[in-house]
Amino acid sequence: MQRIYFGPQDVARIRLRATLGAASETSFAGVLLVRRTENAVFGAWRRRVRVALGPRVPPVTAQDLHAVAVAPYWTGVHKRLEAERDVWARLLLDGVDGLLSALHPRLAWHGNVLVVEDSDGPDIDLDGRGLVIAPTMFLRERVPVRDAAEPVLVCPVGLDPVAAARLWESGGVPEADGSLAALIGRTRAAVLHALTDSDGTGRIGERLGLSSAVVSKHIGVLRDAGLVTSRRRLTAAVHVLTPLGAEVLRGHRPPRVAAVAPRGAITA
Repeated sequence: MQRIYFGPQDVARIRLRATLGAASETSFAGVLLVRRTENAVFGAWRRRVRVALGPRVPPVTAQDLHAVAVAPYWTGVHKRLEAERDVWARLLLDGVDGLLSALHPRLAWHGNVLVVEDSDGPDIDLDGRGLVIAPTMFLRERVPVRDAAEPVLVCPVGLDPVAAARLWESGGVPEADGSLAALIGRTRAAVLHALTDSDGTGRIGERLGLSSAVVSKHIGVLRDAGLVTSRRRLTAAVHVLTPLGAEVLRGHRPPRVAAVAPRGAITA
């Protein structure tokens, strides 16, 4: 087993993220694709990915794998990961004991030590660095901890076969009516929809599975059209819908986008 040692500063510096990003999920998906774990949940996904890859067999390029294994489902996957993060956030309101005791069956919280069962990794002393905790969809067999300047704990989310079937069939979101996407483009329409929750360029890209450069370009066009405004918050820019942008979105559902694979993955 592996032990993670918390000090008082580390408990105060627990940060929850919805995802480590599409690049990390793509890395995890490459491992999951060649295994047969949780076939009731991921069997349909494996079949769809293998059909999409055609005669190619793993290993394939990260871009090819992302395009067929992650991007078609990213909107629904990200919504599921966000929901898990939100549950954790509510647990954290009642104290760190409630959160760390309920994160995952392979984790056990004992006083100031988080024990990762079935892990042969070295023990980690957080030493004031705190801990980032993020859920994952495609990493299933273990609960990895990355010991770095910003330590990260990754926890697989639960997914029942019915919810999984819906996710692999439709990406987990209803089809868009297409009119807004036809007018301004699917990716730009998705960025505009994402701004119903004001956010920065990097976080929007993370939610949509797009690179920051692509998101920045589309936000610039939307800003020039008067649909978006940007405000400085400390050292970062936060993008917000204008009243005109909100009116344009009225009655339109978000389209799915074929995302590009970002760099900087945490590998499985």
